[in-house]
Amino acid sequence: MTIQTTNSVAKPVRPPFSLDAKYPTALGRWTTQFYNSTFNRLYPVKPWIFATTAAGSFAYYSRFPKSWILSAIPDISKSELARYAKIGLISLFTAYIPVFLLRKFLRHFYFSYKGFLFENPKKPSWKTKVWAACHQLLKILAPPRLNSCDALLPPQPVPALKDTIEEYLNTIEPIVSKDEYDSVKTMAKKFLHEEGSKLQVYVTLYSYFTDNYVTPFWEKYAYWYGREPLLISSSVAHVDLIEDKRANQAVRAAHVVYIEALSMLSMYNQTLKPLGDGIVCSSHYKKTN
Repeated sequence: MTIQTTNSVAKPVRPPFSLDAKYPTALGRWTTQFYNSTFNRLYPVKPWIFATTAAGSFAYYSRFPKSWILSAIPDISKSELARYAKIGLISLFTAYIPVFLLRKFLRHFYFSYKGFLFENPKKPSWKTKVWAACHQLLKILAPPRLNSCDALLPPQPVPALKDTIEEYLNTIEPIVSKDEYDSVKTMAKKFLHEEGSKLQVYVTLYSYFTDNYVTPFWEKYAYWYGREPLLISSSVAHVDLIEDKRANQAVRAAHVVYIEALSMLSMYNQTLKPLGDGIVCSSHYKKTN
């Protein structure tokens, strides 16, 4: 699979998703959804490692029923079923503790690091070098699926209203006249000391209950309110260049539909490569799935 460049040198194009996927059955969809949900909740620990750890814990607690953990939890019933249920729950809890701690560590120290965004890529700091090494190691040992890292990313911060207004004024100053700028600056100061402070409190409170407070406002008041065609103006995402078809319009249209169907399957199966290998949120793909 190749494309032609301006200098007539063919370069291979690697498709972002499988080109031989098949539409799954009802059972296949259920198993895929269950596996992806389990994989994402345990990431970066693979499900088979977690299952092995839980099975080992179950065997240990069954072999040593006088363990202090089992003794610390009172028995609900004296039956064998209740005893094994208790051991099973404790085994799952024991296996998930290191997963929980590892995910918390990654969330607060790995995914929250932003120093590389403000540094010279040719002269990174030692912190960025350590972060980059961890990034490569994580990508090799535990490559994420499409939505594996979404729950580990830090929530969208709420910037200070004063800083937002200053940035806005700096943005419009070169493109408006002095009179217009002075008028907007006066209105901005009035907004800062009146309704702006109340809205800032509302947004801050709302941000405590969601990971991204921007998305609902953007979708409702910017994305859907636009009168321009979404496909060619806002939602340009996929084309059929990964496999060139020299044919008439009907064949090309069918080919585009086929490629888009494969793209949707890759998003549903979460086999599409995540943005930035997981350091960028991929939840927006769910809007088109």
